[in-house]
Amino acid sequence: MKSLLLTCLHAKIKLVFILCFIPGVFVYQLSAQDSYLISSLQKTIDENNTKLYKDSTNQRQVRPWGLSIYGGSPSLIVSVSADYFVNSNINLEIGGGAFGFFGGGKYHFFGKTTKNWTPYTGVFLAVYGETVGTDYLFYFPVGIQYIGKKGFNFAVELAVTSESVFPDIPVWWGVKFGYRF
Repeated sequence: MKSLLLTCLHAKIKLVFILCFIPGVFVYQLSAQDSYLISSLQKTIDENNTKLYKDSTNQRQVRPWGLSIYGGSPSLIVSVSADYFVNSNINLEIGGGAFGFFGGGKYHFFGKTTKNWTPYTGVFLAVYGETVGTDYLFYFPVGIQYIGKKGFNFAVELAVTSESVFPDIPVWWGVKFGYRF
């Protein structure tokens, strides 16, 4: 890749020199080799641009910010959250709700693909004060998220926690609806 970039840079410098400086001094006729070099350079630039913008359909890159309403979740009943995709795989989220605040991150297994549905796992710290019998707990979700082309965001998850706040409920759940921008 490095040698391709150096070749492209060399060809661009030669092209700029040919197009800008030579015509002012004397009439320069492009040789067959120069014509081939210029057409090869244009083809390489077009191919690289196609590769560069290929992932523009990856909604985690196009719309990294999100605002959501969460049912269930680390704050138990209902909450709102804001999240950001640091890259296509790693998502950081903070939120607050009926019984406390939470923050953490998720890893999306197929985040680098252009698929709208991606499974994820993560870890969150939820802080409650004494509202539910504990000051804080860790929340470990496993779920799947959908991000639509127009920004609609949907996720469902199941989670285990570091503390048994509700002994009869070993697995927590969460459903999230929101918008990404």
